[in-house]
Amino acid sequence: MQHHCVLPKSAAALLCAAYLATPGHAAGDVRVTVLGSVEFNQINPPPLGDANPGDPASLTFLLDSTNFQNNGTFPTRGYVIDASSFQLKLGTATMSLASPFPPGDVPYFVLRNNDPAVDGFFLSRDTAGPTGVPINQTGVFGPFLSQFSVTYGGATLPSLNIFDALGTYNFSGLQVFNWTVDDGPFNPLGVVFASMQITCEVSSPANYCTALVSSSGCTPQISATGQATLSNPTNLVVSGLNLEAGKNGLMFFGTTGPASQPFFGGTLCVNPGLYRMDVKPTGGVAACSGSFSYTLADYVAQPSGGPLVVPGAAIHSQIWFRDPAAAQTVGLTDGLVFAVCP
Repeated sequence: MQHHCVLPKSAAALLCAAYLATPGHAAGDVRVTVLGSVEFNQINPPPLGDANPGDPASLTFLLDSTNFQNNGTFPTRGYVIDASSFQLKLGTATMSLASPFPPGDVPYFVLRNNDPAVDGFFLSRDTAGPTGVPINQTGVFGPFLSQFSVTYGGATLPSLNIFDALGTYNFSGLQVFNWTVDDGPFNPLGVVFASMQITCEVSSPANYCTALVSSSGCTPQISATGQATLSNPTNLVVSGLNLEAGKNGLMFFGTTGPASQPFFGGTLCVNPGLYRMDVKPTGGVAACSGSFSYTLADYVAQPSGGPLVVPGAAIHSQIWFRDPAAAQTVGLTDGLVFAVCP
């Protein structure tokens, strides 16, 4: 099950931010990169004033594919921009989002699908239409606004799912574009759009939570190598290391988030509901020399009714193994989280 934070512009935004800050949550799994060149600039104060016609322009930021707001009236969906990742470069000028961001506002990258007969993308603080997002330099009418929107034919996007929009967009099929830096009602700086690329950000798996020290005095670990992509599901290998030798164990996982709850003398690191992999022998002879591994293909191959291992899902995993000499005869690793890309 995928989570999304519905943000009606108020205290709910703070609750959503708290959710995204939860240890083990994988955020920022989609990157948007827009390229072009400065067309004109009537801004004098630096750093924006340092941009000259012909200078390269770029706009880049990260999105969490599970953190979005659907519009109740229009066929649009706004994905919340990770403010720390937002970067607008115009020649030598590098701008970020206004900080603090205006209270009650949320920076969105919005998809429009068949609205009413066109598809497209825009920056906004409102999922209904492009309003731009304030950046960290002030003009005559308040913070300058970074505006960007592109409109394509109605067959460009199949849905409002950001993973259905992965790819490169340029002048092919383009109907209208607008890329400016605005000062109130005026457009003192203009940029010529060249291309936009939307990619899945393959992030490194991250450990969290606390392992239970085994009866042999070793700290069991869960680790991963490779990338979590459904196009090559055997590339990601998730392993249990430093396990008790000559015992059986298994990995369990879930898609509803991390946990930190007492569990058989240790800590449960995966939020229910949980799904189990097949039991495997740990092997090994010496103390704490046991180990076994699974791949992303093993996650995908779970019986029907298991979790949706789909692009954008944040997978939380932990390994359990037998430890007969322990107080509750159980061993537990720490937790591991990774996001899935197509």
